[in-house]
Order: sequence, then C-alpha cells, then structure tokens
Amino acid sequence: MKKKKIVWLVPSANPIYLNIYNALGKKHPHLELFLVSPSKSCRNNDYFSFISINNFSPFKIKGINYISDLEKKFSKINPDIIISDRYFNIPTLQAYNFAKKNKVKLVIATKEESKRRFLRNSLFFLWNTLVGNRIISYADSIFSWTHDSKEFMEAFTKGKKKIHQFSAGIDTNKFNSNKRQHYNRKGKLNLLMVARMIPGKDHKTLLTALRSLPNEFSVTLVGKGKLEKEIRKMIKKYDLSERVEIINKIDHDKMIDVYGNHDVLILPSTKDVIGMVVPEAMACGTPVIVSDIAGAKDYVINGKSGLIFEAGNSIDLKNKILEISKMDIRKMGESASEHIRTKYNIEKVADDFYKILKTTEIG
Repeated sequence: MKKKKIVWLVPSANPIYLNIYNALGKKHPHLELFLVSPSKSCRNNDYFSFISINNFSPFKIKGINYISDLEKKFSKINPDIIISDRYFNIPTLQAYNFAKKNKVKLVIATKEESKRRFLRNSLFFLWNTLVGNRIISYADSIFSWTHDSKEFMEAFTKGKKKIHQFSAGIDTNKFNSNKRQHYNRKGKLNLLMVARMIPGKDHKTLLTALRSLPNEFSVTLVGKGKLEKEIRKMIKKYDLSERVEIINKIDHDKMIDVYGNHDVLILPSTKDVIGMVVPEAMACGTPVIVSDIAGAKDYVINGKSGLIFEAGNSIDLKNKILEISKMDIRKMGESASEHIRTKYNIEKVADDFYKILKTTEIG
C-alpha cells in the first residue's frame, strides 16, 4: 500500500507541531509526514522528516515573506496534501498556487487572533479580497487553533462550513502532576509567569498588581528579552526586589519541576496566539490566571481549573489573585490536571487532527 504524503508548512519547529506530528506518525504508519520550516534544525522528529527552507523577507511587515525554494521542495516530495499554517501569509499563497496547479489537497491552519485585530489592519482586508477567498474556496478543510481564530474565519471568509476548531496538545507523559508534592497554605501564593520579556506579554500589569498585594505574595519571572532592563527598573521602583525572582532560562525538560513548585501560573498577555505554558502548567496540577485575550483561555474552565481576568487591568488581576488565594488550590490544580489529561493529551489531539485529514479523503 502506497503511503500518503503530507507536508505541513510551518513558521518554526515549534513543539506544538512536533508533538502532533510524532503522535500522528506513530499511530498511523501509512502516512509519510514532512515538516517544512525556515528553522535550521529540528529535534525529536522520530516519526516525520524535517526539511529546512529559505525564508526571504523583503519588507519589515509581519506575514510578508517569500520562500524562494518552496515549489522546488514541494515538487521533490510530491505530496498528497499540503497543510499551510496561518491564513494571512505569503507562503500560504505559494502553497495554494502549487496545490491548485498540481491538483493537491490543501488544508489551512489559522492563528489569526481576533476580529478586533483584523479590523485594525487594512492589509488583512486587502489580502482577503485579492487572494484570501480564492485560497479558502480551494481548501478542503480549515482548522483554527483557538476559538478567537475560529470566530475570525467565520466572520471574514467564506469558509464557514469547512472550519474546525483544533487545540494544541500536551504530552501528559512528560507534563503531569505525579511528582507534585505540595501546595502553599491559603492566603499565601508563590506565583509564576513564564514568558519572553517583550511587548504584548504585559509584565507591567502583573507587577502593578503585585505591588498592591500583601508581602506574602511572591512572583517568579522565567524568561528574557528586550524589555528585561525596563522590567528590572520597575521591580526596583515598586520596591519588589524581595518578592520577585527573575530566571532567564530553564531547560524545557525541567519545566515540570518549575510548575510543580509554584501555586499559580499567570499569563497576562495582551497579545498571545495560544500560550502553551498554560496547558503545560495545568497538566502539572498548577491552576492558572489568564487574560481574556490570550488564546490559552480556551483551556481554562473559569472558576474550576483557573480564572480569567480582563487584559491590561491590574486591579482585576489583583482581585483574581486574592480570589484564587482563598480557594482550594489543591482541588483546582487536580481539576486542571484532569482536564488537560482527558481532553488535550497529545494522543487525543493527534486523533482529532487525523479526523480533519480524513475530511480530505486521504486518511
């Protein structure tokens, strides 16, 4: 039996893609999988082939980049189906042109974050009018990583009947609550934020909230970036040096211990497509507080496995931290872990991914 060849065109060799592809390839050996990315290398590709491509960006505009050798790579693989990640993206147009020319099945994965951001970007309207609707019409299926991106596609494209919401999965063999030893007592929380120190992650809102909380509340910031100097100045200005610890880098394999040693993970992002630290922490039994803009809010059962606050509102965040400090953190953490294990474990997510591929009649 001839293997079906599937190419997934992605912007980077992110663990989101690697985990799904490995789980898919392991369970369905009749599929020959290729991950195509501008990344120079890829680790842990046991069940798929990785192909690095040239990525040329003539303009300093997000999404306006061109892959010079993409058609050549596609022709060499001779795929049965191409999956292209992101709707507003020049490589997606390249993938569409190749697929249509060679009668190849096409699936579009979308990460567009919200209708509000779409409305603020006139380039999206231009893209939608000139090429987007043609791409959607040709595509066999569309999957959206978050509820927000699903709403976006339903509101601004003609592909409503083709859209599936699909969430990134977690390797629960790696991230789980088996080693978790303790939770702090009520009224005192050891908080955690894992994010690059860049605009959009909104460390400022968390530090402002912490400033107005009792001294028993502390925060560990894991990450680095161009705003680190500014964040350190803010910590000093707010007199938080004794309550905030900064750790620039931790190996991903050791994050389970970091999650397990903290009571609550906070993701205050004002711009985050997903935010995989949220389901990772939840899988490890750590409840979360997430902004209402971060895509990772889709993983949270508000009031049961975590809380959701208004993005950019430090007072609301402070109140949510106080609220969760009075709740049964252990019970909430157990609920979070169970929720991720049963609904978002990577094996189940790979099965859901396979069902989407089945809609193209190539499974």
